[in-house]
Amino acid sequence: MTYFIHKPSLTKGLFASIFLLISCSVHAQDYHFSQFFNMPLSQNPALTGKFNEDYRVGGVYRTQWRQINANFASTGIFSDINIRPGLESPHKIGLGVLFVNDELGDQIYKNQYYQISTAYHRTLDRLRRHKISGGLQLGYVRKNLNTDNLVFASQYNNWQQTNNPSGESLSGTAFGYINVNAGVVWNFVVNDKLDCYAGISLFNLTRPKESLLSDNNNRLGIRSNYNIGANYALSKNISLLPAIQLSRQLKAMDINIGAAIGYSIVSGKLDRSTLMIGFWGRAKDAAIVYGGIKFKSVQLGLSYDITSSSLNNVKNAPTIGRSKNIGAFEITLIHVGFLKRAIPNDLTVPCRFF
Repeated sequence: MTYFIHKPSLTKGLFASIFLLISCSVHAQDYHFSQFFNMPLSQNPALTGKFNEDYRVGGVYRTQWRQINANFASTGIFSDINIRPGLESPHKIGLGVLFVNDELGDQIYKNQYYQISTAYHRTLDRLRRHKISGGLQLGYVRKNLNTDNLVFASQYNNWQQTNNPSGESLSGTAFGYINVNAGVVWNFVVNDKLDCYAGISLFNLTRPKESLLSDNNNRLGIRSNYNIGANYALSKNISLLPAIQLSRQLKAMDINIGAAIGYSIVSGKLDRSTLMIGFWGRAKDAAIVYGGIKFKSVQLGLSYDITSSSLNNVKNAPTIGRSKNIGAFEITLIHVGFLKRAIPNDLTVPCRFF
């Protein structure tokens, strides 16, 4: 196994070691966001262009574990549009782009994802209650290791740094590969109060080689992502939005279960503001508190992960302190709009937030 240590901070280096170990010598895993419902193109390629307006632009910023000197940050931006084959057609075609920059261990290891997506959304019945979407995503992934401030575990003797060679055979400090993702989503409008959805997506279909070690032939595992959820109108102004996401990649499994409550304030026939509050639990990892607001064409989401895993034990370290709350902060911003004045001919349910 290969361990890296960051010179300026031994504590920070230990956390960098854990994640570089995963990335470089065992089985690398994909990034993830707590507000998965607000990053549709990274959740499922079939969600590209799946909205009522003509275009959508959004972004996310996530930072975690700063309290324990482990600087991990992820930034993502996306944009997509939907196109109708004809003015009267209920079917749509979606086109979109996605960029994610994932930095591990104070910019020691960077992952950059450049992706383009397309999807086809087809209405299956005359009343437009059943819809199915299929999407495909093509991307290029670039990964970089900054070795300027790194030493290896073999270069320490009794916790003292030496000038010994690392003995590691790195094939380079950067590599890239082409990747392909795909997915499908099914929507069903049960009645004027309830609609639900279910989707499945597969990532890393090309199983690209991912390693910085010259003697390692590690290939990235296929990640399967399952989503189910609903939007139920409890009253004229209040909606319940449960959502579940399950991801599997090799031996790793990530389960998010929770729901949000939306309260809509209507100040005109089409002018609606929505306040959101929700709670999700990520199994054996964190509790996620979420709040958001949607005003006209802009949607803002804030969330905080309260770590519940064994990572909390790091508070016993004298340089950290037991008073530290270990967690992650995440913010999302989405804007939607029309390229032309038109009334959407989709059948919608009030207070559809994600």
